[in-house]
Amino acid sequence: MKFPVEREHLLKPLQQVSGPLGGRPTLPIRGHLLLPVADGTVSLTGAERSRGLGARVARG
Repeated sequence: MKFPVEREHLLKPLQQVSGPLGGRPTLPIRGHLLLPVADGTVSLTGAERSRGLGARVARG
């Protein structure tokens, strides 16, 4: 699937949601980044153990 988006529109939300992941999670399986795409919007969710953060970016 292709989802065209300007780098500038994706970079800040991506940095925000990857914050809870830290540089190196103690157990890599517990740190993840989820990027589902639906209706012209990508939802970014970053989580590690009990912490999580989300953002949305529209196509374009």
